[in-house]
Amino acid sequence: MPKTFQGEEKPLSSLAFLFLFAPNNSGSTVLSQYLAEQAGAYLPPFSNNEGQAAPAVRDMMMVRRRWKPGLRLDWRVIRRAWEGLARGRLFIEASPPNILRAGEIAQVFGADSTALLSICDPYQQIASSLRRYYRPGRDLRAMGHSWVRKATYIHEIQQQFPWFPLIRHDDVVADPAVVNRAFALPVRPSTVRGKRDSGAQGVTDMRAVTTLFLTKAELDAASEALAPHAALLAHFGYRVDKGARIIERLAARTPGALDQAQARRRAWEDAPG
Repeated sequence: MPKTFQGEEKPLSSLAFLFLFAPNNSGSTVLSQYLAEQAGAYLPPFSNNEGQAAPAVRDMMMVRRRWKPGLRLDWRVIRRAWEGLARGRLFIEASPPNILRAGEIAQVFGADSTALLSICDPYQQIASSLRRYYRPGRDLRAMGHSWVRKATYIHEIQQQFPWFPLIRHDDVVADPAVVNRAFALPVRPSTVRGKRDSGAQGVTDMRAVTTLFLTKAELDAASEALAPHAALLAHFGYRVDKGARIIERLAARTPGALDQAQARRRAWEDAPG
């Protein structure tokens, strides 16, 4: 049975909110869609199904400083706006910057809300972020440091609320029912679509295609940033590796993934700046 932020066991049907704490580009969109589908819950239709993009709170939450720890939000106002949207249904909230503010959220949502923690392989998250937000020439060491910072936030939430389940993106694509088991939900047919421009149908394993978007040199640069934090990676079941070995392993595991990834890479490089 799920537990609230206060550690009290309550059936999911009695709760008002389920927070998904996950870094950006870590599979949170697919996971939030799957959760809402399986629980019969309310999922905000704005942006990539994120409560921060709801019209009533967008100007407050989607500011340029939203990834800065010092930003303070009026969570009581936010809660009222979200409750008005959900109209008594369980609200699934997965805005990535929430990972900085779990303690603040607990103060306002703690008695009748639960949470799920998630994360994905650092190389996959870095590759997805590079393709989505940047252009060729981006320093992958900076992006490696960014993954470390966000993974550290997830680790801190684990320490503060050790009863919340952690389900990695790797676990979800291997067996989506792991989510159902965590919340005692019956398994329903799944038709999730992922991000609006992803083209995904259902819970699909895109780990190899996503990661192989990176060149050997980029993978090595990411590894350079990740190497001092090998213990943090190991905590989540990941490891630092050389670019050549990553490419060899993923290409062998998923035939055709390298060709698909390289086609994506060419299209990205050829896109107007």
